[in-house]
Amino acid sequence: MKKGQFFTTSVATIAAGQTYTTLTPVIDVSRAKRASLQAIATGGNAGSSGTITFHLAAAVGDVNAATMYSTSDLTTVTVDVAGTTAKRGVPILIDCDGMSGIVCTSIVNGDGLQAVTLLNIRYGLVERDSDQLSQSDSVLTGGA
Repeated sequence: MKKGQFFTTSVATIAAGQTYTTLTPVIDVSRAKRASLQAIATGGNAGSSGTITFHLAAAVGDVNAATMYSTSDLTTVTVDVAGTTAKRGVPILIDCDGMSGIVCTSIVNGDGLQAVTLLNIRYGLVERDSDQLSQSDSVLTGGA
């Protein structure tokens, strides 16, 4: 079982209504049959409210190649923020057959009035010869 977070250090802040477009490191899924993904985020202040959307793209071929990403979404993961309590989205499970990697291509702050902080995606990978799946044990700084 391999687990962790997409961003080595959680994205510190995304301003109200803005989109963050720095690619995450590639998560190697070449030996995985399934991946569990869960978005995490914290509202910037007591008035924070909205859905944060993480866009993910699949990779095929060499996991270290620079031009391997698909141009369309593989899927999205979301988390709803409310106030300054750290929140976790509903985990999703995806089939990794035919993919060598997954990357987060952008994060959209759906809260048009407030910033969001401490954004990341937790993942757990089930290796092709295993049936065990668990969530990442990583902990958000300052909560949940």
